[in-house]
Amino acid sequence: MRLLLAGRLSAQKGIDRIPELLRSCPTPVTIRIAGEGEHEEAIAEWARQDFLPHLVEYVGHVNDLTEQLDWCDAAFLPSRWELNPLVVWEAWSRGRPVLSSSLPVFEDLKKSGPVLTFGSGDQFASWIDDLQSELLRLQLTDAATAATVSARSERHYIADFLRG
Repeated sequence: MRLLLAGRLSAQKGIDRIPELLRSCPTPVTIRIAGEGEHEEAIAEWARQDFLPHLVEYVGHVNDLTEQLDWCDAAFLPSRWELNPLVVWEAWSRGRPVLSSSLPVFEDLKKSGPVLTFGSGDQFASWIDDLQSELLRLQLTDAATAATVSARSERHYIADFLRG
């Protein structure tokens, strides 16, 4: 399973949760991390450590996430808090679901598109197992694509309404 964590590498992102989540998961996971911030050194160190059967990759700052999102099976947000995470919409625009901590913002975003939330390492591991299903991943791809089409339609409707 390939997960992408992207953004400002700060305490907000829940970066420190990664080792515990990986320890709870028997299914091999590769977590690619793109971004900059105060947790860069810790992430670079994890990339050198042996997390078998898992792998942590650190790619640093990336101007355009398209290639990274196309590589992954899901965007990964183990966040401690979020307001309006743009990476969710970026992931959906590339047909990718989001695997995230169970925060109110993510619970709310579930109404718009595929967000799989976890509150524990066991729930994280369960989602990783479920995502092994190619059929489920195809369904989530369709749901992600539909979410971005719906969002575009809503924006056009609002813009037309405001123009009067």
